Amino acid sequence: MSQLYLHDMSVFTKLGVSSHGKYEFDQEIIDVYFQEAQHFPYFINCEGEIAGFALVRQYPYDRDLLNLDQFLSSESTPAEALDKELSSSAC
Repeated sequence: MSQLYLHDMSVFTKLGVSSHGKYEFDQEIIDVYFQEAQHFPYFINCEGEIAGFALVRQYPYDRDLLNLDQFLSSESTPAEALDKELSSSAC
């Protein structure tokens, strides 16, 4: 999913494809969401398939506030199904 996300973001970041045919990025930016207590990675599942992800973190100066840092939803997932899935799992 990270390659799809980087492709979509390349419109804004002007990130190019490497000689290996992939978008290269600093893996530590993603790893922190799986290692740090105040970072939360979420995979969005819809109709039994991974349909996207969200990377959420607590603000460092106010732990009561959350920041939706990165978000991707698959274009191949019908919007109605995604909306239903996200609204049924929202807290």
